[in-house]
Amino acid sequence: MGGPSSSPFHEVFGGTEYFYVEGFTVTISPAATAGPVYTSASWTPDPSLTSSSAAGWGFFEAAPGDYTLTFTHPTLTCGTTMTTVVAGYDTTYVGAICTAPGADGGGTDASGADAGGADAGGTDAGGTDAGGTDGGNG
Repeated sequence: MGGPSSSPFHEVFGGTEYFYVEGFTVTISPAATAGPVYTSASWTPDPSLTSSSAAGWGFFEAAPGDYTLTFTHPTLTCGTTMTTVVAGYDTTYVGAICTAPGADGGGTDASGADAGGADAGGTDAGGTDAGGTDGGNG
């Protein structure tokens, strides 16, 4: 299991504990039609946020196609991941693992953006939700 974290938000996948990271941002390329919109610590979309809350995720809406999501954090090393938005479908929890400088790559999950359709979705730097033009998920 993972180590201590200041985040109260965490999940266990395959026996490994991941903590959602506050303060990361997501760049979407090509540009999304809306977002990213980060969620508050109470899990509600908050368009005023410019980076992730302790809940560590968000969403975006995009037309069908391939997208590159780049996760950045002021003190952690995150990464880039690809996702595909397919018309009529949602893609959820496309994310990146963020590590402390010099770490071995395990344990801290930065959560955060959703490429969703008309009804949106969610990101997890630990997860991005990418949906088709008619659907989305958080």
